[in-house]
Amino acid sequence: MLALLLFYFTRQQELEKQQEELREIGFDLLGYFNFNKGAFEVDPSSREDLMKFLVKEGFGDTLRDSSAYLQATETSLIHWHTLAPEENLSSPKFSEIKDVIISFPIKAKPGLSVIDELAPEPDKEDKDIDLEMEHDKSYIVYAYGFQHSPYGGYQLVIARSAQELQNSTQAMMKNLIYLFIASALLVLFAQLASSYWVISPIRDFDEEIKRIESGNQETIANHYPEELTPIKGTINTLIQYEVGQKRRYRDALDDLAHSLKTPLAAIQGYLEQVDKIKGNLNPETASQVDGISSQLENMKGIVSYQLKKAVVTNHHALITPNAIRPILTRLRESLLKVHHEKNFSIDIKVESNIQVRIDEDDLLELFGNLIHNACRFCENIVEVNAQHDGNMVVINIDDDGMGFPDNNPSKLLQRGIRADSKTEGQGIGLAVCTEIVEAAGGKIELLVSPQVGARVRVRLPS
Repeated sequence: MLALLLFYFTRQQELEKQQEELREIGFDLLGYFNFNKGAFEVDPSSREDLMKFLVKEGFGDTLRDSSAYLQATETSLIHWHTLAPEENLSSPKFSEIKDVIISFPIKAKPGLSVIDELAPEPDKEDKDIDLEMEHDKSYIVYAYGFQHSPYGGYQLVIARSAQELQNSTQAMMKNLIYLFIASALLVLFAQLASSYWVISPIRDFDEEIKRIESGNQETIANHYPEELTPIKGTINTLIQYEVGQKRRYRDALDDLAHSLKTPLAAIQGYLEQVDKIKGNLNPETASQVDGISSQLENMKGIVSYQLKKAVVTNHHALITPNAIRPILTRLRESLLKVHHEKNFSIDIKVESNIQVRIDEDDLLELFGNLIHNACRFCENIVEVNAQHDGNMVVINIDDDGMGFPDNNPSKLLQRGIRADSKTEGQGIGLAVCTEIVEAAGGKIELLVSPQVGARVRVRLPS
């Protein structure tokens, strides 16, 4: 827009400059004429000076570039023309070129003082007249009107080729186009550069977050613009808080396991003493002793597991994604051995690239509990499948057993509630699974399996 305005004002200035030049030429030209009884005459002593003046100002013997004429405004009668500058109105030569002069296509309206750029419009009735000019050219026309009483009004009309103005206009337009292209490229380059400098810190920030997620970095360490500094501080605070929470949680389990280790060792010692006199006990008492020994081994296994978990756990605040297929494969091998007395299969339909953002030990505990329950109640098959659902992974564990109670299966997710009171257990397996899933930001549901048994659906973040 600014360039167009500049072009418009420059062109107007050039037209005004041409107007001033033509006005001065017109006043100088009128100085060579005497007006006598309705006719314009050139003083004989001034004829040579007039011819020099016309040559100097570019008036030739053709209409191609510049021309001028004196005309009566009421009758449109031409009294003098640059095609015959030394002839008067009544001379034979002037009569010879009269038709050419009258048909001259650049005409100003009588009585007007005007400056404009006009295109020629030849008279169609004068096709046989050679105007000796290019009709596709434009001309700058200046007209100056004046009165000579009582003979009426007259006007001096000067026409000059606009080719020079057009050339300068075209050159200016070309320069403006070049300037526009250069400005557009400069603006584009500036935008790209500014975008790079603006986005670069955000890209670096994102890279640090990814390194934290992968466990290669503890906190956001680099310096960033002040707009990102509050976010950096908030994220680092959350990370440190989460690390502290996890450490306190693991330490509490470690302390609990250590505190149970000594009493369990004492009980083990007592059982070893009882085992020496086991032959003197009646069968019922001996069976009870064996049951206590079995439960003691289970407790020792739980204590050992928690101690190991406290030692080897990952203390990073952000959990790295873990593939679930290897874990499910390990559990299948173990659970088939545990339930070797049953003739069933565990079918795993999970792609190797499906990962969830949850601790590996928690995954073992979660799927171990769920698949173990499915193995206990199935008839012939346990099936595990998984697929992505947005930023979550949906895992279905199906069996072809008796299914869940119809009235309110969700109550089984509470601690102490059991679906089968005839088998061993404390009713905390599904509750522990629920706590693990919800702590990871997921959801667990109890549904009906396509096998007409039970389906446990787990949603975990990917």
